Amino acid sequence: MVQLEDRGQISVDWIECPNVEKVFNEKTPIVVFLPGLTGDRHCGYSKALIREIARRKFKPVILNHRGCARTPLTTPKFYSADTIGDARAGFGHIHRTHPQNPVYAIGVSLGATILGNFVAAEGEACKLKGVVAMCAGFDLFSCTKNVERNLFGIYNMGLGINLRRKLREHEDALKPLENILKINLKEEIPKVKGMRDFDQLITAPTLGYGFPDNYYRVASLGPRLKAVSYTHLTLPTIYSV
Repeated sequence: MVQLEDRGQISVDWIECPNVEKVFNEKTPIVVFLPGLTGDRHCGYSKALIREIARRKFKPVILNHRGCARTPLTTPKFYSADTIGDARAGFGHIHRTHPQNPVYAIGVSLGATILGNFVAAEGEACKLKGVVAMCAGFDLFSCTKNVERNLFGIYNMGLGINLRRKLREHEDALKPLENILKINLKEEIPKVKGMRDFDQLITAPTLGYGFPDNYYRVASLGPRLKAVSYTHLTLPTIYSV
């Protein structure tokens, strides 16, 4: 576990792969993976990436968001596309514990947007040797509309199911929000049918954005790309969903 300044925490999963452990040393590249909105090491795309990273004898590491991958939620605060501080703490922990190893990073969807925003914020001080951001949110407002409309909304419904499950899992930790936001969680959680509903209920009000559209505007990666050092970003694999 990595402790955060606001008493929250994230977890770092060091994946054990026999073929990598045999050759692991201070020169072995470490590849850190940031999953999507409701992803963790157990979802299909995570397993596929872990296998591919290990096949090349690189060390796979998962940087889990708050409250994900059975990480206890210790504050009434989740994560967002703009949780740069959490990413900074996670990467800082990896750099401190393995100062000689070259560190690369891969992000998918929300994880890609967090990664891109982190790299932009770090600028030339970024210690990552290379970054791949897949399906990053250049324009989160458009991304959200596409998720709601495309595939008859089925993907958004799937996100809604996972988000409701996550809210129920951490309902005790989120209980203080009832007084802060004047809501009843047991009544509001069933109303979360997709991504925007979650952002309306939790992300925007708890992280100081007020409304989802404000959050989408501020946290979109597109406007920040000009601050990115291109030695740290692989652009061809980035597109909006």
